[in-house]
Amino acid sequence: ITTNGSFGGQVIFNGVGGEWTLGSAFSTGSSVTFTAGTLTTANYNFTCTIFRSDATGVGTINLGSSAVSCSQFRIADAVTLNAGTSSITCSATVSAQFGYSTNTVGHTYYNLTQNNITANYSIFANNTFNNLTLATITGTLQVITLTGNQTINGTFTASGSGAINRLTLQSDVIGTARTLTVGTVAALTDVDFRDITVAGASSPWS
Repeated sequence: ITTNGSFGGQVIFNGVGGEWTLGSAFSTGSSVTFTAGTLTTANYNFTCTIFRSDATGVGTINLGSSAVSCSQFRIADAVTLNAGTSSITCSATVSAQFGYSTNTVGHTYYNLTQNNITANYSIFANNTFNNLTLATITGTLQVITLTGNQTINGTFTASGSGAINRLTLQSDVIGTARTLTVGTVAALTDVDFRDITVAGASSPWS
């Protein structure tokens, strides 16, 4: 698929045994849904509003070294995600999800940045990241809810936007801890934790 520009329509990849490979950067002002087949971004940048697999979708997504930009990123458990060295930047300005509420397994990603948290945000299932960055924008007080354990092999960065506009990281179940296994912890500025256990080379935190 070679577009050499942007367009505004919704795109659906749906074909058992089908395969699509990008021949240029891909940008749409609407959503992209992956249901079945194989999608290879071939290291090109990929931009859309919401990137999602069908909640019961199956198939393979190969991201290579692509930079993916979207508001939400949701991949079903049955989809095989080969993250490569890709970066995913999410900038949801409404209550948002990373993954589906039905996810129980999770995936391995490379770098994820959620840099525009202006509403409560959920990360579903047990996931592994290279680097994970979570940040609110000025003047917001937001909560990130984890339904599973998260492993960050590289660097974890989290920050609120001020002393009274803090970022809260919490388990989805009061009294049931979720574990962050972190290699290196960077800035932890104006962040609160509830039912979170820290492990890995960076622990303990102070």
